[in-house]
Amino acid sequence: LFISIFFFIYYFFFFNDTATTEIYTLSLHDALPIYLSKSKKIKSKTILIRKNPSLNKLKTCNILFVGSSESENLNSILRNLKGFPVLTIGDTEGYEWRGVGINICKINKNLRFKINNKVLLNTGLTASSELLKLGIPIDFKN
Repeated sequence: LFISIFFFIYYFFFFNDTATTEIYTLSLHDALPIYLSKSKKIKSKTILIRKNPSLNKLKTCNILFVGSSESENLNSILRNLKGFPVLTIGDTEGYEWRGVGINICKINKNLRFKINNKVLLNTGLTASSELLKLGIPIDFKN
């Protein structure tokens, strides 16, 4: 899961011109913040990792990982981000329907990610065509 999430972030950085370098994690009990506990460098981009910032600080990041430990607070977190160009990423079943832009999930024993393009567009972000090919788009017709 960790490598997949990081690969996804890597992909986002190289195919979305609106991305910059701040990643925040809201995850109290999940292992992801341990894995992403240090700043990383991908080619010429430095990725700064900030763990468990206050709600006020969330608007200043570019990517926000919301772990399963924040499920009860998810609606409040997303309300706080409304109108700000923050890519939200989760790894909890159903997060894509609750307003998270990208949700990493297991399908037939494989890790995949679901893209809620409506959420991305509402935040002013555009998923690259390469990213959309890799992900599973959310269908609002059902």
